[in-house]
Order: sequence, then structure tokens, then C-alpha cells
Amino acid sequence: MWGKSKYKKQSHVVYKCDYHIVWTRKYRFRILTGEAGLQMQRDIRMYSEY
Repeated sequence: MWGKSKYKKQSHVVYKCDYHIVWTRKYRFRILTGEAGLQMQRDIRMYSEY
């Protein structure tokens, strides 16, 4: 198939970004609570260790 690649390239890296997480300070209360919030915390810690 001809067209846009699912991978992005820069001079020193080739990558594929599936998710983009943006943190803002506008809200001071937790939006993700309960099990969803805990799972997100675990995932962020796991990915940041890579």
C-alpha cells in the first residue's frame, strides 16, 4: 500500500507513538479515581522505568 507510514522518523530515531498523555495543573482534584487511577499510576511508573 502506498501512503503515509505508521512510523515517524527523525535524524536519530524511528518511532511509533500510540498514546499521548498531557498533564495539566488547571484542576487540583483527581480526575482518575478508583481502580482506573491506580492502574494509570502503575502504567506510568512501569513505562517511565523503561
